[in-house]
Amino acid sequence: MPWPRVSLLPYEEFTLVSAHPAPVVLAKLAAATQPSPTSKTGLPRFNGAVTPQEFRLALAVTQPTLYLPLLKGRVEATSAGCIIFAKFSLFRSSQVLFGFGAGLGLFFTGLQIWVRVNYWHAGFVALLSLLFYAVGLVNFNMQKKNSFQLFTKTIA
Repeated sequence: MPWPRVSLLPYEEFTLVSAHPAPVVLAKLAAATQPSPTSKTGLPRFNGAVTPQEFRLALAVTQPTLYLPLLKGRVEATSAGCIIFAKFSLFRSSQVLFGFGAGLGLFFTGLQIWVRVNYWHAGFVALLSLLFYAVGLVNFNMQKKNSFQLFTKTIA
């Protein structure tokens, strides 16, 4: 049994089993990335690309969202339908910002401890860094929940 992936960045893998054939699931996903005549706004549900080999989708939003998850995966045909292997992760630019914020917080915490020897300031900076990290994780998980619900609704 393989070890689970451990990451400091938000990330989640999942597997779904569908009774629909793989081409039908891919067609449903491709249709969800195009404007639908039945939607009120005419906006697509997802932005991204769907090919027979893989899909890369992000929830279509009207306002910028920093921690919007990217859904990457593939669909494999089986005798009774298909299996969908997918994972949620941050976009590369969000990963860089997330890592930069955490790294900067650690740097200034270390600077306060070893150079200025001010433990109160070091604790405050460490607390702010943890708050930045926690807000990012909570925001990612909220966006992931919305994306997952829409994804499962789309392929149903």
